Amino acid sequence: MDANQSTEQPKKTRRQIRIERRAEKRAQRVAERDARRSARKKRRRYAPPLVQFPENADPLVWYDRNKQPIGHVLRDLWRPSAGFLIGGGPSLQTMDLSPLRERGIVSLGINNVCGHVPVRAMTFSDPPEKFHHGIFFDPAIMKFVPVPKLWKRVRVKCDDGKFRFCSMRVGDCPNVWGYQRNAIWDAPKFLWTEAATWGNGKDGVALNGRPKILFTFFLGLRLMHYLGCRDVYMIGVDFSMREESGDRDPNELSKGYAFGQQRTAGAARGNNNHYRLAQTMCTELRPFLERDGFNVYNCNPNSYLTAFDYVPYETAVENCRGITPLEPFDLGGWYEKTEDGKPENADREDDR
Repeated sequence: MDANQSTEQPKKTRRQIRIERRAEKRAQRVAERDARRSARKKRRRYAPPLVQFPENADPLVWYDRNKQPIGHVLRDLWRPSAGFLIGGGPSLQTMDLSPLRERGIVSLGINNVCGHVPVRAMTFSDPPEKFHHGIFFDPAIMKFVPVPKLWKRVRVKCDDGKFRFCSMRVGDCPNVWGYQRNAIWDAPKFLWTEAATWGNGKDGVALNGRPKILFTFFLGLRLMHYLGCRDVYMIGVDFSMREESGDRDPNELSKGYAFGQQRTAGAARGNNNHYRLAQTMCTELRPFLERDGFNVYNCNPNSYLTAFDYVPYETAVENCRGITPLEPFDLGGWYEKTEDGKPENADREDDR
C-alpha cells in the first residue's frame, strides 16, 4: 500500500445514513414490541383462567323500532348478573327500594310499576295508552315491546288531569326494542320458542283445551332468561288483590297495587282468578325452568305465588349486585402501568 494512500473510509452519502437510521429505529421498535409481548405473557401466567359461561341459545325473535329484525344483539345483555323481576303488588310499600338504584343491580318491571320504582327495563302487553308517558319518554329505561304495540300512540296525562294522545308512537320513544309474542301455553317449550308466551289465548284454548289466561308476568320471566339472568328474584309479585270496593283510608295499603291505582271489586275478582290459574301454571313450569339452569325465587314471604322458593330481599340484593363493588369506587392508580396479579420476586424466580 502506498504510504501516502489515505486509510479513511469513503464518506457515507445522506441516503445511506437515512437507511441506517431507519434500520436502527426499526430494530428498536421490534425489540420493544418483543419486550412488551414477553411482559404480557408473564402477566398472563399469573392470571386466573378465563371464565366459561353456559351457552344461551334462547331463540326469541327481536326487532328494532321500525319492525326490522335485529338478530340476537340483546341476548345475554345482563349476563352473568342475577336480576329482579318487579310486579306492582302492594307489598312494595313495605320495602326499601333504594338498592334498585345501585350499581350492578338490574331489574325488569311489569307495566306501570316502572313509574313507581327505579328499573332498568320495562315490558307490557296491554295497549300502551294504559302506561304512563314518563316511562316511555325516559331514555334510561329499556322498553321491551310486543311488536304489534310499536306503532301505537303514547297517551299523556296533562296538568289538568285529562288524558290526551300525543304525536309520538311507542316506536318513536328512546331505547325501544320489539319482540315476538304468542298466546299458546306449552310449558316444556316455554323458553325455546321464537315468540314469548304470555299465557293461553284463543289459539291456545283451541289447541290444548286449557283455560284462557293472558298474563304479562310470563313475558317478564322469558325476557329475564333471554337477557342472561340465571337467578331471578321477584318483588311485588303478590298474586292477590283485595276485592272490597268503595272509599278507603288514605293511610291504608292500596287494594291492588303499590301505587295509586284502584280496581273495582269485579276487576279484583277477575285478577284473583288469573292469579290462581297462573299459580298452577308456574308450578307446572318450574321443573322445565330449572332443567335449563333458570332459577326463580320470591322475596315476598306472604305472596300467594308459592310455586317458587322464598329468598329474603336483603339476600337477593347482595346476589344481584354480585361482583360489582359498593360505591364510592377507589379510582386511584388505575392509569399507572402495573403487572397485575404478579407475585413478589416473580421475575427473579423466572430467571433461575
